[in-house]
Amino acid sequence: MPFHKQRREERIDLDLEAILEVGDRDCPVTLVNAASGGVLVLLDTPPPRGTAVSLRVAGRHLDGQVRWRGADRCGIAFRETIDVTALQVGRLLPAGPPPMAHRGDSYRGPRGILRTIIHEGPPSGRVLNGALLVLALLCTLLAISRLSAPPVMGVPTTPYALFD
Repeated sequence: MPFHKQRREERIDLDLEAILEVGDRDCPVTLVNAASGGVLVLLDTPPPRGTAVSLRVAGRHLDGQVRWRGADRCGIAFRETIDVTALQVGRLLPAGPPPMAHRGDSYRGPRGILRTIIHEGPPSGRVLNGALLVLALLCTLLAISRLSAPPVMGVPTTPYALFD
């Protein structure tokens, strides 16, 4: 059964040009959709997940953080909420307190672990992450097999409580 994250609010489709500031680099981006807490942007090379960014749009700078990324897109969560309808007409104003983080972050769970290994960091880091994941799985399987194996005759064993 695929995991589907429910959104706290509906996204509003956009087609706006903006500038994404990543460190000292400015990247032209296209805003595809938005909610009060963030936007989906299209760009050639998305920054890594967790990168602090600033989005220049409608005469304002919006500080945020990259929450997820794909091949040619990324999701940016803002530090402050915005009025999306004002963004559509070019009069962007703050709309209230900052949003809470999504509980169902796309990098959590088994799919998130594999996504992190495949997409995040340099190749050497990915290999190390993969090796550590395989080692952890092997240790888990060894522990399970040792617990379910019958005791060896002649070897003293420590009694333990069985749980029903």
